[in-house]
Amino acid sequence: MNQIFFQQIEGILTSERLDAYRQDGVPPVTTLARYLWNMALCESLYSPLQMAEIALRNSLHHSRLFLVSKSLVLYNHPHGEHRQH
Repeated sequence: MNQIFFQQIEGILTSERLDAYRQDGVPPVTTLARYLWNMALCESLYSPLQMAEIALRNSLHHSRLFLVSKSLVLYNHPHGEHRQH
């Protein structure tokens, strides 16, 4: 890899960001390859993670609705635990 090219990329991305990918002293081409591989990995995991988040939020919402509706039934039921006096 052209050293000038890598220096320009490093100037754009910052050396602090790239340091995590060259901790074992690999050459610049490997550092950049690891960075790009990590970007591709993150991109591929974004949609499944987003779907899991939505499923979890929907599940929590439905559970909460069930618990609230169940407590309202008990409160308003004439033989329920929470009778009005």
